[in-house]
Amino acid sequence: MENQNILVQINKYVKAYKHSIIILTANELGIFNELSKKGSTPLNISKKLNLNLKGLTILLNALVNLGLLKKLKNLYYLKKEYVPFIVTGGKYYIGDSLKHDLNLLDSWIKLPKVIKTGKPAREGKRSKKEHENFILAMANSSQLRINDFFNAIDLSDCKKFLDVGGGPGTFSLQAVRRKKDLIAYNFDLPETINIAKKYLSSFSESKRIKLVKGDYFKDNFGNDYDVTFIKYYS
Repeated sequence: MENQNILVQINKYVKAYKHSIIILTANELGIFNELSKKGSTPLNISKKLNLNLKGLTILLNALVNLGLLKKLKNLYYLKKEYVPFIVTGGKYYIGDSLKHDLNLLDSWIKLPKVIKTGKPAREGKRSKKEHENFILAMANSSQLRINDFFNAIDLSDCKKFLDVGGGPGTFSLQAVRRKKDLIAYNFDLPETINIAKKYLSSFSESKRIKLVKGDYFKDNFGNDYDVTFIKYYS
């Protein structure tokens, strides 16, 4: 019995990648967004998203098996408890982070080679889309912890808030929301600032966020800030 339990545990870990890929694929293809408001048939989804009907049906049934979807007759529905997390615009949306995870699969599969050679898995820079997913994944990962951070600091005397390597600008956004007369400066590389500009454009408070392009290893990002914030993403 003990040997059987150990085998079950090993298989649980080893086969877990299949569950991950099912969810990451559904997110990448827009299936969760498509099912966010009402149920639909595989045929309608395949036409709307331009997907192969047979492959889509298998994927939908796998998502039912994982518990993310429910099936009633021939209609598939996204369960309501998942909507805030995996539907665009949800309060705790992590869809961009899931896209970044999908991008990382190619690197993870090369782990044996990396351990043998000591060389990084990625050759060259991220593609433009991969970089966008990475930056927006920062915004996703901030959602559940950003309030705790700002509850722990005092902005009462702060007029100028600088986020060095601010990525999409989520911390700058929260700072200007917390204090109505505060100006936030979001400093990052030009390609990242372009993504931040797009991300922040839908928020009215973004008028009090200054987007500053530069490389903090090389460029002077100014002075006279009341708060300078530097964080680390892993």
